[in-house]
Amino acid sequence: MFVGDTNQGSQYQTLDIPLPNQAGANRVEIDLVTGAAATMKYWVTNASASTTEGAPTGTFTNLANTGWTGVDQVALGFSTANTFYRQNFTNTSYVYFDQFDSRRQTFIGH
Repeated sequence: MFVGDTNQGSQYQTLDIPLPNQAGANRVEIDLVTGAAATMKYWVTNASASTTEGAPTGTFTNLANTGWTGVDQVALGFSTANTFYRQNFTNTSYVYFDQFDSRRQTFIGH
C-alpha cells in the first residue's frame, strides 16, 4: 500500500499487507483524513458484509498531506510480482476485481 506523505523524501510511505487468500469476496477499504497530522486507516478482510466500521487492519499516522486535496486515484492490483508469487502461482492463477465502490462520507461494508 502506498500513501502520500510530504514528510518523507520520497513523498510517500509504503507498507506490505498480507491479503486473505480464501475463495470468495475479499474487501479492501481506506479512510483518509488530510492535514498536517493526517491519518489513513485501512481494512483488508474476507469477512462478511458489515454495516458498521470495525477495527481497522492498520493505520498510517502523522502523514503530511496538507497541500493535497485527498484521493485523486486508486490503483488495485500488484505493483510488482514478488518472488513468493512467482514461485507459488502459475500462469493460470489470477487476481481480479469484480466491484469498486467509492464513497466520501459512509463506510462501504459490503
